Amino acid sequence: MSKYSFSKEEKLEIITFYHESQFSLNEVAELYKVHRNTIKDWQNNYWHFGEEGLKTLAKHIHF
Repeated sequence: MSKYSFSKEEKLEIITFYHESQFSLNEVAELYKVHRNTIKDWQNNYWHFGEEGLKTLAKHIHF
């Protein structure tokens, strides 16, 4: 069964891994079973609003 939502900590872990790794966005999305656009949304929200941006918008996987 796939996970439908992610905690603030999990979102931060995923965007940090994407930013610090040499993996492509598609590879990270496949690894964490989350849609690539969702990761980009989390990243943009984090850049604009900090950790508060990760708490306010619950994104779901698209698989």
